Amino acid sequence: MAKKILIPLFILAILLIGGGAYLIYTANQSNSKKETKSGYIRDPELGEQTDFEKENFDKQTPEVQEKMTFIKAAYKSYIPNDESFNSRIDVLKQCTVNYLDLSKESRSMMMESLGEDNIMVPDCDVDGMLQGVELNSSQKEYVDMLRDHFASYSEQQTVYEEQAKEWGAADMAARPDIQDELDNVEYRLSYIEDGMAELFNKFFPML
Repeated sequence: MAKKILIPLFILAILLIGGGAYLIYTANQSNSKKETKSGYIRDPELGEQTDFEKENFDKQTPEVQEKMTFIKAAYKSYIPNDESFNSRIDVLKQCTVNYLDLSKESRSMMMESLGEDNIMVPDCDVDGMLQGVELNSSQKEYVDMLRDHFASYSEQQTVYEEQAKEWGAADMAARPDIQDELDNVEYRLSYIEDGMAELFNKFFPML
């Protein structure tokens, strides 16, 4: 009778030990992973946080830093008191020019470094630059188009950076196919740039 009781208890003990070991293993695996959120990464082993945006900014040239700073905050000092749409065009245009310049330089940097280095190009705060301006229907339509262009450009830029990393890690035999993809992305980016230029040169002056 005692033997019959001991066997199930022995099996239960094995299951409990095995289950406990599995929980400890999964907990350790989870803790060993780095937690990423909003540009920060937390390494449990080091107990430190690294602001990758600041780290990326600090290693850029002064010229690049100046353009990044303009997009992120310095544009505010260029916004005139006049709350008309036309008074903000120059600020919008300068932000767009800086954004495109930085994006192009980032792509060149990616190729030169085999996908290791880039510029974390800030988003242009179109709403911030137009703060206080009441847009009529035509103005709103073209501003929405500008936002769409920025969104499309950012999406294609991300695709380029991912492909550039693959290109850098690939062997020589695989690179031509990846280069074709990079060239296609470059074509799409140039098409979006043309659309932005048309907005500033043709449509915005008419509003």
